[in-house]
Amino acid sequence: MVADAGEAAVLAEPGRLEQALDNLLLNAIEHGGAGVSVEARRQGSWLAISVVDSGPRRRRPGAGRPTRPQRRRHGHGLRVVRRVAAELGGGFELRRSPGRTEARLRLPVRRPGAAAR
Repeated sequence: MVADAGEAAVLAEPGRLEQALDNLLLNAIEHGGAGVSVEARRQGSWLAISVVDSGPRRRRPGAGRPTRPQRRRHGHGLRVVRRVAAELGGGFELRRSPGRTEARLRLPVRRPGAAAR
């Protein structure tokens, strides 16, 4: 994990922020290739949190679906991240390329003296 955010407080309900971050990490672990990295950087009045994995997992030829039970709400996690980002006045992007997937959550940094949610 790379953290170059200094002291960056986000104006958010802790449970909602935790939900968004959990979903980003779980999505990368479940669907990404080997290795997941997390980076947090302050960019002016924004906090950018990126979760990067090495792209979609490749299945062996002829391999069927995983034997573990499938989640009924597949894909719901990224919708939650988008919703939380919008609620907080931020944004969310998902960038896919052949060997890399990056999920970037941008959140406004709380100004000094602003009330916590």
